[in-house]
Amino acid sequence: MSQRDVERRGFRLQGPTTAQATVGDVPHPRASMLLAVGLLLAACTHENVTPVIVASVTVSPPSVSAFDGEQIQLEATVRDEQGAPVSGARVTWSSDDRSVASVDANGTASAVGVGTTIVRASFQDASGSATVVVQRAPSLAVSQDSVALYASEGAPGVQPALLEVTNDGGGTVEHLGVEVVYPPGAPTGWLDVTAPGGGLPAELTLAARPDGLPTGTYMASVVLTAEAASNSPLSVPVTLSLTGLRITEDGGSTTVTEEGGADDFMVALAVEPATDIQIDVASADPGEVRVSPGQLTFERARWNEPQRVVVTGWDDPLIDGDQETDVTLSVRSASGSGVAGVVRVTTVDDDEASLTIFEDGAGTIVTESGTTDDIAVALGAQPISDVVLRIASADPGEVSVAPETLRFSPDAWSDFQTVTVTGVDDDLIDGPQATDVTISVDAASSDDAFDALADRSVRVTTLDLDLARLTISESGGGTYVTEAGSRDRFSVALGAGPATDVVLGVTSDDPAEAAVEPAMLRFTPADWGDPRPVIVTGVDDAVDDADAATLVRVSVDAAASNDSYDGLTTRSVRVITTDNDGYGITVTESDGATLLTEGGATDVVTVVLDAQPWLSDVVIDVISGDAEEVTVAPTTLRFTPSDWNAPRTVVLTGVDDAVADGDQATLVTFRVNVPASDLFYQFVPDRTVTAITADDDGAGSATAPRATSAGAAGSTSMNGPARLFSRRAASLKLRP
Repeated sequence: MSQRDVERRGFRLQGPTTAQATVGDVPHPRASMLLAVGLLLAACTHENVTPVIVASVTVSPPSVSAFDGEQIQLEATVRDEQGAPVSGARVTWSSDDRSVASVDANGTASAVGVGTTIVRASFQDASGSATVVVQRAPSLAVSQDSVALYASEGAPGVQPALLEVTNDGGGTVEHLGVEVVYPPGAPTGWLDVTAPGGGLPAELTLAARPDGLPTGTYMASVVLTAEAASNSPLSVPVTLSLTGLRITEDGGSTTVTEEGGADDFMVALAVEPATDIQIDVASADPGEVRVSPGQLTFERARWNEPQRVVVTGWDDPLIDGDQETDVTLSVRSASGSGVAGVVRVTTVDDDEASLTIFEDGAGTIVTESGTTDDIAVALGAQPISDVVLRIASADPGEVSVAPETLRFSPDAWSDFQTVTVTGVDDDLIDGPQATDVTISVDAASSDDAFDALADRSVRVTTLDLDLARLTISESGGGTYVTEAGSRDRFSVALGAGPATDVVLGVTSDDPAEAAVEPAMLRFTPADWGDPRPVIVTGVDDAVDDADAATLVRVSVDAAASNDSYDGLTTRSVRVITTDNDGYGITVTESDGATLLTEGGATDVVTVVLDAQPWLSDVVIDVISGDAEEVTVAPTTLRFTPSDWNAPRTVVLTGVDDAVADGDQATLVTFRVNVPASDLFYQFVPDRTVTAITADDDGAGSATAPRATSAGAAGSTSMNGPARLFSRRAASLKLRP
């Protein structure tokens, strides 16, 4: 056994050494077998053999793609446990799916069919693999195996044919070659092929130029080449048939209208055919033009009799302008069919850009409280592209709109869209307001056919909910003053905004009780809601008229005010004036006391009323409690409503007697003479003064104590009945 054969079986010859049965210090499971084989090999070769433990087999490349029919060379590397390659190790190759790729003993894989397979390399118990993906080789494919072109005398041109070229396999085709080949001796140059250049897919345009060619059939081939394609070159036959159609249009053109207007043209053969010929008549766009009949049959015996084709315009809602539609005449025969003539028909468009606007009920009406109404909007004709409408309120302070834009597509142009208008509250008394909501085309975002469309407006009425009114605020919940001249205030403002100024007059029903200022308040449209203060001042009087209630009236000066406030009811503020007057009598002693002597010395007191009498005079009777000690003069005092506050003087005189009775105290009474006096003074209590009369009879004297009474000097008190009566009288006075 040679050294090479030994290494192929997983052993290394190392000279005259003993075969190792372990790897490192770890016994190998197959150590005894390897040792036996090693001893056998050593006996055969007379050399030392070291057994090799195979750890892995690696196949490269690990994955590969190929086209069917290609071959791929794979390499396998066997490594031991130390990672070192084992030279000369022969692996066994296999394929999981031989219908995709097969592999020979040298690792050459042959791509057979489209798919994926695993190719494996094995040695002893180890193996490695590679993934092989097989694709179809690039291949040229055409949309037609052959192309037939037809032309006729009098036709505006030959309808070109389209030929699509694609890659029917895997990979890419980057360069496509196109060449036109004619049969030997046949006319040339009549076929033009337009190719976009570059790779696949590609669309070729085949157009015939039959000028100068007689009626007949002509052949050519379009040859396609591509280096990467497995079926290159590929030849596509092209046939041009000049059938000799004669097409006659009245006036040289054919025109119809969308509302169903019709026109016609005549068709006949230019030359006698060998067999009957059937011609299919078809509109390229039945949505614009329809034809009748759809087929023409020319019998050989009547080949030269013209036949009529009627074309009718078909209405559509699309704003597409005047459209040109080709009516094609295709010859049908046993050898195939193709366009023999084309008549171009013009359809006059009758559609115009317009809007359709719908308002429910009698119009669009909202209120300032925020109620809403709807406007429905749609296009009146179909656009080619989107149309955007802008919605705008001429006065957002009266009416708001939502949404502010509407978009209509060609597919939903007639579907109504809703615009919601909402009333906006204000404080102005402006009556019903008319606001225009404008619907306009956003030209930058819309189909050009709608750009020049005039704006449309919808008149929206906003009902005014504001009423003329006054707002009056009293501090502390009421307005109170006193006769001492104290002040209070209340404020006045308008409750809704006027279009022009509003002037208010401020008056007091009783200026003698409550005075007001200012007497006039002016409000403008700019400051109508700003409160204006009204100052109320209590006015002093001398009448005990109790607390008085006075109405301060705030009224509109119609001549100087906005008409909306002219009929406003006058507002009143009730002002309470606290009375500081009381019915009574004031008696004043000179020097604070009344001192007399029996020898005729006198003293005086003054008397005055505390409040003005209302109804009549007041008579005061002056009464001495002991006329033998004190006399008074006068004994009657009269006060009138006009001089009630003028003090009256009463002279008190001591009376001489011959009795040594000591100093005497005499009570002098000031009493209202009820029958002769004003009603309000009839309940005033008496007033008294104590007069001291000094005794001059020398037998010794004793000073009597000064008498006291409820009517002490300077008192202005009033008894209960009198006060009650005066308040009732005051109430009667204030009653309207």
